[in-house]
Amino acid sequence: MKLEALKKALQQGNVPENLIIFKCPSCAFVAEQYSKEMAKILNYEIRSDELDSVIEDRNNAFYMPYPELVVVKCDKLDFIKDYSILNHVVIITKDVSDVINTSYVIPVPEIEDWMVKDYICSNFQNISKEDSEFFQKVLSDIYRADLEVQRYSAFSEAEQYTIVSKAIRDGLYNDLIDFALTDLGNAIKAKNLEKVQEILRHNPVKTDQDLLSLIGLLRTGFKGIWSIRLSTNIMKKLKVGAFVTDVDGATIGMEGKKIYAISRSEGFMSFPVPKLTQILMFLNSYNKNLITGNLPDTMEDKLNYVIINILG
Repeated sequence: MKLEALKKALQQGNVPENLIIFKCPSCAFVAEQYSKEMAKILNYEIRSDELDSVIEDRNNAFYMPYPELVVVKCDKLDFIKDYSILNHVVIITKDVSDVINTSYVIPVPEIEDWMVKDYICSNFQNISKEDSEFFQKVLSDIYRADLEVQRYSAFSEAEQYTIVSKAIRDGLYNDLIDFALTDLGNAIKAKNLEKVQEILRHNPVKTDQDLLSLIGLLRTGFKGIWSIRLSTNIMKKLKVGAFVTDVDGATIGMEGKKIYAISRSEGFMSFPVPKLTQILMFLNSYNKNLITGNLPDTMEDKLNYVIINILG
């Protein structure tokens, strides 16, 4: 099936029951949007899982189907023995092997700048032409553009016009590089390699000052996670579903509400404590290495050096 055929089917309210394999070499955003639309039409929940786990469940004699769309993500899809058991399953992968049945595979085009602009235009039809053009200029990353779409989707058409205009006039987007660095830092903390690659495609780190800002964001973020994870008492309370008021962060110098927020962040459990300690030691030594000249020469190599030492 081609993407255009799936789009037409969904516009008519029809969702294929059979397995769908989205082949996305770099960015999974389009595939994710199609998956959300399919779940919306079916009135199903979306559940993420590993392919082996899904196959094991489906082969179980006592398996009972649930009203859910299962989404599996992987770098390469090597083999599927029985396609018929994978109804209402979506696989999002960067590549497929030669033995995969291509009739289930839908190639997804690369995200290009014009697609981001089109996405902004279609989702911000109720703002002024000037503000729309401003968003098209500064929101070059599809994930960042989608974040803004979600931010303003709760407002009515009339409210969007006023609120977006005020946000731009108040300078909310003047330092968009800071947003890109924050997004990059959050993606690194969450070990979200796909999002890291997508953000880096727009080159948000151009100078040593940008890189030092990123290092500062990472140091603050990882230190907060590390401090909480080291506290056995706090971790016990968080594991049993403690509320903000139940968490006393005096021992680590942190308010309960901040601890609760960090514990719910995407990257909270991404790294074991020994690795977090190693990452903090590396980040703390970065400034000294910069001053003494013990870093790669080019900005690209410096950034890769940071990312590899954290994610490697």
